[in-house]
Amino acid sequence: MVLPDADVDAAARAAVDLLTTLNGQWCRALGRLVAPHDLLPALLAAIGERLAALRVGDPADPATELGPLIHSGHRALVAARMLDLGGKAHTFTDVPAGGNFFAPALVTGAAEEPARHEIFGPVATVHGYGTVEEAVALANDTAYGLEGYVFGTDERAALAVARRIRAGEVKVNGSSVMSLHLFTPRPAWGVSGLGEEGTAETLRFFTNPRVTGVENGFAL
Repeated sequence: MVLPDADVDAAARAAVDLLTTLNGQWCRALGRLVAPHDLLPALLAAIGERLAALRVGDPADPATELGPLIHSGHRALVAARMLDLGGKAHTFTDVPAGGNFFAPALVTGAAEEPARHEIFGPVATVHGYGTVEEAVALANDTAYGLEGYVFGTDERAALAVARRIRAGEVKVNGSSVMSLHLFTPRPAWGVSGLGEEGTAETLRFFTNPRVTGVENGFAL
C-alpha cells in the first residue's frame, strides 16, 4: 500500500524488488499494488523505468537481476493466471524469446475475484483508491494474509495504517530478502496459515516421524 504522502521513487524501488526477487517466485512477492488514484501515473512510470533497466540473463551470473522461471510448466501457469485476471497487462522489460523468461507485469483493470489470489510469479494487480479507508478495505479484501507493506513519509501514520491490515507481518517503508532466512519467524493470517514458521516448535513438528512418516529427516 502506497499512502498519499509516500516518496514515489522509494515506493517504486520497493515494488520492483518485491515483484522480481526470485523472479517473483516467493510467497512475499508483490501481489497487489494499492495506491492513490492521483499518484498512480507517476508511480507506474517510475516502476516501469526500473523494470526496463533490469539486467536479464543467466541466473548463475552475479550481474543478473532477472532470470527465468523455474520450469516451462510454471511459466505456462503464470501466463494463464495473468490471462485470467483480465484487464490490461503492462510490461516494460525485454526478455529473451526462448527459455522460461517471463516479463514482470502490472495489471490494471483486473477482475475482482481473480485479483484476490496469489499468482506466484512476477505479476501484480494495480488498485487505485480515493481515501485511506478505501485502501485498507482493498488491502484486506483477500483471504490471504502472509505479509503486507505500507509506504508513507509520516512513519507514525504509516504504522497506524499497518496495524489495520490483516496480515501476519506488515513492513513499513521497506522489505527484506532476509524474510527468506530459514530461522526468520514468518507469521501468517487467514488461508496463508496460522502461527509462525521458522521457530523451534515448527522444526520439531516437521522432524517428528509421527507427523512426516520419515525417520531422521524432512518430508516435503
